[in-house]
Amino acid sequence: MKTKQITLKGWANSTNFLTSENVQNNVFLENYKKKETELISNGYKKRYSFGTLHGIKHSEKIIIKGWFWNGNWNDPTKETISIFYK
Repeated sequence: MKTKQITLKGWANSTNFLTSENVQNNVFLENYKKKETELISNGYKKRYSFGTLHGIKHSEKIIIKGWFWNGNWNDPTKETISIFYK
């Protein structure tokens, strides 16, 4: 089984904290929509829950990750957005 991890550019969340710059997720959403349509057209299926793929026969798995910005005093974190399998 092949597993591939893709981290998309842009911020995965949109925040409007008063004491910092505004972070918008427009770039991330555009990149995610392009990648999603590309994977689905190549025969991948989307896993809607974040559980494992136990019990589902698959040969390839692609994990889409994105950066979450949590404010000036916290480090950004990279988290799983969705999982595609074939």
